[in-house]
Amino acid sequence: MKRPVTLLRIDRVEAGVLHKADDLLVTEEPLEIRLGYGPLEARREVRLSVTMRTPGQDEELVRGFLFTEGVTTTPDDVVRIAACESVKPEERGNVMRAELQPDIDLDPSRWQRNFYTTSSCGVCGKSSIEAVHAQCRTSVPAWGALDAPLLSSARC
Repeated sequence: MKRPVTLLRIDRVEAGVLHKADDLLVTEEPLEIRLGYGPLEARREVRLSVTMRTPGQDEELVRGFLFTEGVTTTPDDVVRIAACESVKPEERGNVMRAELQPDIDLDPSRWQRNFYTTSSCGVCGKSSIEAVHAQCRTSVPAWGALDAPLLSSARC
């Protein structure tokens, strides 16, 4: 599992002077939620959603998501929740699959979200991590050097 907080060396500007400092950065990564459902002899999988989260309590997050979205109504509706191992190396630890009881009747189209709109980065609401990368074909160039006096001259 990835760490929820990372120690990072940063550039800090104080009184127009740029210096190095240690800082804590909260990790935020995508979590893809998959759902296993149907009779035991014919299990199916649906990629339900992607949300951003601080890694840590992924099983609890998935349980809460399924309940608040109306996929489940009781804790017993879920047989188990586990991290998917058969994923790309960069997705390892970021994909969870919830197995529902075989007798639960599920219509996956009920949770299909098209063009989810938000003021955030656009990850939340995607159906898979691959879908996030589908529209990100151009790399953003580096911003450039920091101008310490300019940054510290701004007054709020």
